[in-house]
Amino acid sequence: MQQKKNSILKPRASNNHLSVNQNGNTNVGPKQTRSSVQVQSKKDPTNQNHEVKYEELLDQISHRSIHNQQKLTSRAKKSKFSKKRKQTDQNSDVSKLKLEQDQDISQQDQSNQEKIEADQKEEQEKEIEEEKKKIDEIFEEESFGEEEQDAELFEHNTGLDIRVSNELFNKIKLAEYASVFFSTYGVFLSILLYEMKDQENIEEYQNMILAYNCMCTSGLIFSIYSRHDIMLKWQISRGLLTEFDTISNTGWWKGMIYEMVINSVAPYPFLYRVKYDEYIDNGSFKTTVTYDVNDLLLFFCFIRVYHVIRYSLVMTQFMNPRSQRVCSMNGCEANAMFAIKSIMKQKPYTILWTSMVVSTLIFGYQLRIFEGPVSEASGQNFKSMINSMWNVLITLTTVGYGDIYPKSLMGRVVGVIVCFWGVFIVSFFVVTLNNMLTFSPNEEKSYNLLLRLYYKEQLKLKATQVLSSAFKQKNVKFKEPDNRKKILSSIRNFRKYMIDFQQTARTVRSFYEADTDVEIMQKLIENLMDDVTSLRDQQDQMNESLSKIEKFITQENT
Repeated sequence: MQQKKNSILKPRASNNHLSVNQNGNTNVGPKQTRSSVQVQSKKDPTNQNHEVKYEELLDQISHRSIHNQQKLTSRAKKSKFSKKRKQTDQNSDVSKLKLEQDQDISQQDQSNQEKIEADQKEEQEKEIEEEKKKIDEIFEEESFGEEEQDAELFEHNTGLDIRVSNELFNKIKLAEYASVFFSTYGVFLSILLYEMKDQENIEEYQNMILAYNCMCTSGLIFSIYSRHDIMLKWQISRGLLTEFDTISNTGWWKGMIYEMVINSVAPYPFLYRVKYDEYIDNGSFKTTVTYDVNDLLLFFCFIRVYHVIRYSLVMTQFMNPRSQRVCSMNGCEANAMFAIKSIMKQKPYTILWTSMVVSTLIFGYQLRIFEGPVSEASGQNFKSMINSMWNVLITLTTVGYGDIYPKSLMGRVVGVIVCFWGVFIVSFFVVTLNNMLTFSPNEEKSYNLLLRLYYKEQLKLKATQVLSSAFKQKNVKFKEPDNRKKILSSIRNFRKYMIDFQQTARTVRSFYEADTDVEIMQKLIENLMDDVTSLRDQQDQMNESLSKIEKFITQENT
């Protein structure tokens, strides 16, 4: 049996000349033919059964091997996937750690860089400040050198010392500042006293305030005298007066006494209980109003506002010693009026609005003082500061609605003053508006050039209209010689366009005939001269700056 099985499993190729593939297919050898195989298969049925079994066994073996190979491949894939997953997890953990480390390192680097940049900025700022200080010292030395040169020239020309005049001018500034302090503090105390008078049991406070007010008035009078004395010495240092001149022989004592009398008007303790009555008969109502004398004196205290104006003018560039020298060279004087004109020309809008606001506040408070007690009888609430300011503003602008108006004598005096001051404010507003709308020389040139170009274009347009109307007229006469209406309408259009063309031609000719050739050449030469002078000034400034930089570099090198 075993031999039979072996013979079945291992057939010999020499006897049967057959070879079996892995799939169980039989291959005919080269020495056999299909007929012989078929004959053998017919002759040996047992061999066919053995071959079938052999093929089935081969199929089973091949299926098992394929199944095992698939299991092995799947296990290998799973193991590879798990390994890859572990590696990816490990790599992700490592990458996270690296990222955290990199972030920490980057934060540390950023903090270090910020510290370094901050230190560098501080060092740069220190270096810049040191350079600025050095440059400022150089400029101060040069300015001091220029002042020394001016002083030498002034001494050479006049034989006087300019430093003495500068020191005296600084003392004049101090005197003006003292006048502003005492005047404003006294007005503030007077207003505080007026606001406290309706309260009870405040006599001690009122007496104390009045005493301080008297001290301010005396300090103001002394500052006025010291200012006149320093002004006299300053004029002597400038060579405008001699050493023998005094306040009395120069005639300054009159203005000084007049100013002292005006500034001595203020509330006093001995006038605290002095009152006066005013009878008001306005037609619609009749009443008697009682005023304090100190209230009337408070009205005159507001005149001290001129000290603030004087001090602001003295502190400008238009009344300093240099402006005094420049004006004396040009035959004028750098006084308060010159400074007012200069500031109004330099800053007109600020002067306008500040004067409007300050005037409204001062005159409104004065109306409140005199018209407040009349409010109950007249039915118009002048105790309200807003209503008083409204009346002043309407009066200043010369509108005058007439809804509220003053009834008392002093209230009407305030109204008259406001009317005259309002005329000045309105005229000043008109002048500033006119100056704002007027052309500068360069703007006027550009405006004329634009108009000239515009009218040239209009002249071309009118010429085309004239030609087209003439052509239409010719066509109408040629095509419809019997139609008079069309001919007349075409003639009218031609005349209208011709008249427009002539007018535009005259306007264009007027732009060219306004200036002759000689005048045009003169203007061009003047413009060239202005440009040359401006270039010279710029060149001088550049040379000065270069010389300063060279000095600065040489100082640093040394």
